[in-house]
Amino acid sequence: MDEGNEFKFTLLDSLHVARRAWEQVSELTIKNCFAKAKFIEEEIQIEPEDAELLEIWKALPPEEKTHENETIELFDFLSADDRLVTGGSFTLEEIAKEVMHNEEPVESEDDEVIVEEE
Repeated sequence: MDEGNEFKFTLLDSLHVARRAWEQVSELTIKNCFAKAKFIEEEIQIEPEDAELLEIWKALPPEEKTHENETIELFDFLSADDRLVTGGSFTLEEIAKEVMHNEEPVESEDDEVIVEEE
């Protein structure tokens, strides 16, 4: 171009460039793209103690995995207790008031201690 030479980029050249670019894409990048596009389901991390439950879950017929016309996912089943509220949350002020209200006066012991000298 600058020196009067014509720039040529053939179809074969473009295939080589595309191949080199594709070789630089990692397997992890491809996996993440498929997961982001929802082509594949994300893998559920299963604790060792839940492995037996997974086998039972797989053996259940599909009609057993529904509740009120909604399909129950295994992750929802295994993590049901995680969303369970077991107690209230209190502010530091509320905790301090409760402790001050329930605190009983400490009784001092007037027992005499005898120290023997040699």
